Amino acid sequence: MRESNTRSIVLRTNRGLLTCERTSTGAISVSMGKPLFGWSQIPLALDLDTAVLPLPGGPAATSMGNPHCTYFVDDLTAVDIATIGPTIETNPLFPLKTNVHFVQIINRKHIRLRIWERGGGIPLGSGSCSCGAAVNGIRRGLLDHRVEVECDGGTVTVQWDGVGPVFLIGPVETTFSGTVQDSLSFRQ
Repeated sequence: MRESNTRSIVLRTNRGLLTCERTSTGAISVSMGKPLFGWSQIPLALDLDTAVLPLPGGPAATSMGNPHCTYFVDDLTAVDIATIGPTIETNPLFPLKTNVHFVQIINRKHIRLRIWERGGGIPLGSGSCSCGAAVNGIRRGLLDHRVEVECDGGTVTVQWDGVGPVFLIGPVETTFSGTVQDSLSFRQ
């Protein structure tokens, strides 16, 4: 947006085209697309109700273009994410593995989220995981349609009306930049 001097851009992703817009407060709003709930869309290995999976703790599953499994817990500090996360990520129920969320509901408009990211460990935050966690809370009737999602690295807002696309809203900053030299040769 800065380079093209515009308030809106469209990003091409594996999920499709995502529209990003700068809000009046300077935050960026990204239309993340509609969440997917079908067992084969997530995907799961079995035809199951994705609102409550038959795993200890009864998590919910959804896809935001990648698989998400959400646990709602009373005390987030009591969860050993580094031990539990990889076990759930690789559970045979998830043939493509899954992102694993642990959510403590502060109130209907605010959650605290910690994540075990599929293939990546414990990140400071994740946009798709923030969306997946909020969507699963909204569909269970635990959260309002606009939720502040507090992660280790900061807070974003997720908005979903229960029908259409999910909107991820938050600050954006440059973390690094670089140049690729023309003299590099690549093998095919």
